[in-house]
Amino acid sequence: MAEIINYVPSHFDHNIVPLDVPSAWVGLEKLIRPILDDFDIKPDRALEFGVDWGYSLSALAQVFGEVVGVDHFEGDINCGHVPNYDRVAHTRLQWPNVKIYAQSFWHFFANQGLVDERWSLCHIDIVHTYEATFSCGLEAAKRCDCVIFHDTESFADVRR
Repeated sequence: MAEIINYVPSHFDHNIVPLDVPSAWVGLEKLIRPILDDFDIKPDRALEFGVDWGYSLSALAQVFGEVVGVDHFEGDINCGHVPNYDRVAHTRLQWPNVKIYAQSFWHFFANQGLVDERWSLCHIDIVHTYEATFSCGLEAAKRCDCVIFHDTESFADVRR
């Protein structure tokens, strides 16, 4: 197994306006630009699996030229709620550079029109199981310059 690197950002970005919704991502929006700067990643296209209420999606939209969010909007056993697609779709209207796909990551990756797409960054925050997170991460790594995972400290399966 590869060693987990303890990333320390070179700076923090206080310019992103957070979306006013509940999120375990609060504060992490300050790390998007530093990650791009520290790892020489262009802010072209971001992909997110696990939109929930759209907090991280809105933060990515303020940095990247194009953002795609993918979520089946059915919730999961670990989140305790089911996000409302209509509410998230309405909220995302303030960012015309965002598209939302209401489907699983498997369906998204199976879309033949997207097979050869390349992404600058992918954020994964899905069902919090090893199998799903590993599968999604493996597929994302084939298509993305940088893949980041949420909940690696909160869920042992995600960290694994």
